[in-house]
Amino acid sequence: MQVDIRLSQDDVRQIAEATTKLILAAIAAGEIAGTPPAALPALINEKQAAAMLNVALSTIRYHARMGSLTKHKIGKSTRYDPDEVRALAKQKKTTTGRL
Repeated sequence: MQVDIRLSQDDVRQIAEATTKLILAAIAAGEIAGTPPAALPALINEKQAAAMLNVALSTIRYHARMGSLTKHKIGKSTRYDPDEVRALAKQKKTTTGRL
């Protein structure tokens, strides 16, 4: 059985607005868990991480392989949390005097 439903652009817009209001109300009421996109940390790429620490890309990759940096795969690119990169630099320089 096939049903043919036709909606005008105005109908679609009203449905989208109503759905958005319901979702936002549910989030505000705590009914939907999760981290809002605005609260997610801005991630940096390998080159930016290496530049931040004034080290080679291979050093960043080494620390990711060893588990001292968490790498986040987004599609084909690898990203790092800048706070974690800074913490690694501080920890390494304190314990060994070098990165």
